[in-house]
Amino acid sequence: MLSWFKRAKCTMADSSQIQKAGAGASQFQVGVLNVGIDEKRAREICDEKISDAIRDLTGEAFEVAKERVENLVTMTLAKIQKQKADMSSFADPKFQREIAKAQSSAASSDRKSDIEMLSELLVARMDGKLQRKTHTGISRAIEIVSDVDDDELRALTVVFAFGNFRPVPILGISLAKGLTALEGLYASLGVQALPKGEGWMENLNMLDAIVLSPFGEFKRVVDYYAEVMDGYVCVGIDKKSPSFINAQQILVDVGLPVEMLIPNELMTGYVRLPLVKQSECAEWPNLQSVPEVLDRVPNGLPVALADVQVAAMKEVLSLYVRDQSLMKQVKKTFEVEWQRYPSLVVVQKWIDGLKKSFDITKVGRALAYTNARRCAPGLPALNLEKF
Repeated sequence: MLSWFKRAKCTMADSSQIQKAGAGASQFQVGVLNVGIDEKRAREICDEKISDAIRDLTGEAFEVAKERVENLVTMTLAKIQKQKADMSSFADPKFQREIAKAQSSAASSDRKSDIEMLSELLVARMDGKLQRKTHTGISRAIEIVSDVDDDELRALTVVFAFGNFRPVPILGISLAKGLTALEGLYASLGVQALPKGEGWMENLNMLDAIVLSPFGEFKRVVDYYAEVMDGYVCVGIDKKSPSFINAQQILVDVGLPVEMLIPNELMTGYVRLPLVKQSECAEWPNLQSVPEVLDRVPNGLPVALADVQVAAMKEVLSLYVRDQSLMKQVKKTFEVEWQRYPSLVVVQKWIDGLKKSFDITKVGRALAYTNARRCAPGLPALNLEKF
């Protein structure tokens, strides 16, 4: 587990928009007309646009392209149905142009993965709440899907995952579970086949997926994850100190069990709160039976922490030992644990070996996240506003 649409009704504008005309006058009503689109009509619209995508092809290529486009339509409609997306977008002229653009990309692509990504991008593009620049990023990503090589896409996705994914809050209970989640993600992205050198960056830069930086390098992998997962990578509270007794009382006073102070896997004799990131106090669920949860990830619904409980957890965090020599020891032990996971080792060596850095654009984020979700279907639907 890793942390990272409503049916339209066919209605006229409301009564406040009604205009009354005098005798003999022509009357026009200016307002919003919401057109209901069902799956049958959505498929018809896609079929109508197919001719735009393949009209310039010869007979030999026509049937191949037609099959690819039909696969895209079927896959897209299946995703829309599964996500219960609002199909009224199909009546939007701008979105219909995106359909034609996606179909054109599908027609010229010989990779099944491209069709999968195009369908995901189209569904994401249907969200009318996204900002214009996000729409632009998705639109450009649709155009260049077939222009990005497999190794370039894999590299882009891994760098994106490195900067954006970490275990969900509930996995703060166990460092092993958190690292296992990261291992599973990176393994699904095919990190064993990452490209050598940095030539793969040039094409991504030309396609507007990244912006190369002439200065700097990426932060070392272990150093970065030690920061974004400081709930794990911390010294915590010495069980033999008065702070431990104080911390227990703080939790009890707000109705939280003392069992929330779990053994720190990276520092023997110390305890910590079950957090992935220390700032996630408010996101950690107050489960009905915390002691039971300490041994497994719960299946039941969590109950949100009360403000006073969040404040108590922050007070406990203030009792953590901040000694720099002990922190160095913790980070060293964390790196040893990291080395137990094959895919994490590959990611560490590969990213630490990059001599150039870059920023991922909205276009690149659309490509990377779509590919990540294709490889790891458990990730939530694409929402570029979060990245």
